[in-house]
Amino acid sequence: MQVSQNVENAKVISKYLPGTVTVTLQDESFACIYDTLKEQLTLHPGRGYAINITGGKKSMAASAGVFARDFNCSLIYIDYDSYDPDTRRPLPGSEKLSIVYSPKRDIPDLFHK
Repeated sequence: MQVSQNVENAKVISKYLPGTVTVTLQDESFACIYDTLKEQLTLHPGRGYAINITGGKKSMAASAGVFARDFNCSLIYIDYDSYDPDTRRPLPGSEKLSIVYSPKRDIPDLFHK
């Protein structure tokens, strides 16, 4: 599932991740983000979810973080090791996946009885 306000980004993402569902948010409020993510979990049931906060506003990432904690979803971010100050972009090939939060890693007592 991809929650995005940018239709062009959603097209690129779905090209590389077939089956991706794109959802346009009505606004950027906590309630809208939280309720939209909750609705998508209901519409697309599964066993494990990861929410990608790359490119989102800080307030949106915070909303997604609260949701991830409440619904046992992982929180991921595409980070980088090298940055080009002239283009103000990460250097190609320096990208890396960062797992910000993982319920199994960060609160394992929920999964071990």
